[in-house]
Amino acid sequence: MEKILKIIYRIMNGLFHYFYAHLKMKENLNGGNFQRKLSRRSLLLFENLF
Repeated sequence: MEKILKIIYRIMNGLFHYFYAHLKMKENLNGGNFQRKLSRRSLLLFENLF
């Protein structure tokens, strides 16, 4: 069971970093307060998951 959770966590982490980098690139094009919203929302999301 723990192995499965670790794998899922690794996948989620990878996706999160991928999307975060992607969104950060977009954000650099159109300005700046998007990151704060994103980080706050994603932190809440991760706190709910674990």
